[in-house]
Amino acid sequence: MGILGALLMGSGDWLLGYADPAIVGNCPILRAGYAQGYALWRPAAAMVAGDVGALCYLGGLWGMSLTIRDKRLRKAFWITAAASLFGWLLIHYFFCQIIYQYAWLSQAGDPLAYDSAAAVYSAFYPAVGPWYLIMAIPFVIHLAATLRGRTVLTRRTALFHPVVWMVLLNMTFSLLPQTPFIYGLRMGAMSETMLIWFITALALPARGKDAAQ
Repeated sequence: MGILGALLMGSGDWLLGYADPAIVGNCPILRAGYAQGYALWRPAAAMVAGDVGALCYLGGLWGMSLTIRDKRLRKAFWITAAASLFGWLLIHYFFCQIIYQYAWLSQAGDPLAYDSAAAVYSAFYPAVGPWYLIMAIPFVIHLAATLRGRTVLTRRTALFHPVVWMVLLNMTFSLLPQTPFIYGLRMGAMSETMLIWFITALALPARGKDAAQ
């Protein structure tokens, strides 16, 4: 379920972000490719993919919680992971709504297309931004548990953890040519790290109880 969620969420993010990545003004969400020729169905499709993907993530995150042997850490991970999905959807909707608004107004020839979209971003980002930190909590819990040998996963699986790969992918994408394809991948970086994580948990062998002592 987690793998399916990552594929859905990541595909939606890529579909949303595949456009000329040149920044418009000072708003980090708005890109030149959204102004002309951007299909307006794409933000809506990305939102649907995100909704279904988030539901699938619940199954995947529950499975990852079961890899934690310490019951208190397992409970803390599961509660924070389930709660953080609200943040996933909120941020996803935030991006989809602003991109749709800017694209629709730009293609309608409204001279205030940028100003209105940027104003919405500035007004609501303070309520959305903190969720990035809240969403990080369960992943930090799981990474710490893995490194301390409190999961059924070997410590080397920490190398494939979302916290690690989020840094690696963003560094890699920043060094690559800034094409629409790369920007789409960068939009879906979080889902790509989740895909790596879920696949790793399934592919790498778990260790026996004695190894965790």
